[in-house]
This record gives sequence, structure tokens and C-alpha cells, in this order.
Amino acid sequence: QLTDVSLPSNEKVTRLRVLSDSLVYALSANTLWKTTDAGNTWDSIYPAPAGQYGDVSFINENIGYLNAADSGLVKTTDGGLNWQLVDTCPVGRMVFTDEMNGHIQRNFYTYTTSDGGNTWIEYDTTDWSGSNGDFSFPSNNVVYIAGWYVGELHKTTDGGTNWTLLNVTGELWDVFFHT
Repeated sequence: QLTDVSLPSNEKVTRLRVLSDSLVYALSANTLWKTTDAGNTWDSIYPAPAGQYGDVSFINENIGYLNAADSGLVKTTDGGLNWQLVDTCPVGRMVFTDEMNGHIQRNFYTYTTSDGGNTWIEYDTTDWSGSNGDFSFPSNNVVYIAGWYVGELHKTTDGGTNWTLLNVTGELWDVFFHT
């Protein structure tokens, strides 16, 4: 159980990816951290690619993806010990639902891959009222995107081809839906 933990640096954590009670990845602007003992100790993962990180997504304890401003999308198959360049892609919030299917949310666009990040389909959402914020992918086809500041929640059930606006009250900064 993860409670009141701190990293061995003063870096601000921008993303947490919890895989189990003991295995957690923490992302700061320039460091990817890993704990295997529920946060008692943290190791920085090297060699990590250079550049400011956008997001990290791990499928399991070995397979993970990281997108970085200078490096593009990189993948590890050994828990972060080694990284291979997959593709250049937009840096933004990211989630992979399995090794082949991933999604990136950046500004007014959503990007989807079904081949492990080798190619991406861009979905233009510039006609939405608010800047796109956090998103949740409970499955490969069902996606929710929060519209910051304006109380909007957008949903697709076909992987991003068609969207439905779900109105909510107030600002919506974070969303999470589980199947």
C-alpha cells in the first residue's frame, strides 16, 4: 500500500502509474522513477532518453512506453533498463491499453495507434469549447476526454471517429473510468 512517500529528489511528480501494491512508476519533468517495494525505495531508470517527458504508460512490469520532447516515443521490454525508439509522436498525456493499442491526448487533438506506436491516426477536436484535459480509456474503443474550464466531458465508443458531448457542472480536471 502506497502512503505518504517521497522521491529521493525534490522533483515534482507529474504522473503516477500504479501497476500493483508494490510496483509504481513516477514521472517528473526529467526523470522516470520506479519502486518495487511500495515507495520505500526509488530508483531512477537509466538509460532514459533525454528531454522533457510527456507521459509514461506501462502494460505490465516489463513493457512500457515513454514519450519525450527530444526523443519521441520509446519502448522498454525489460522494465526500463533499455529503451528503443518506436516513432516520433506528439508529446502529451498517454495511455497504452495493451502492447499494440495506445492513445495520446495533446491540446485539441487525440492520436490513436493500433500497431504499437509505429503509426498514428489523428482526430481533430478543435471545435470543442475547452482545451482538452485529462482522458480515460477504459477500453480500446471507449474514450472519455475532459474539457478543462468549461465543464465538458466527451465520449466515444468507436475509438475516436464519433464523439458525444456529456455536459457536467464546473471545471473538470481529471477523469478515470474503469470497465
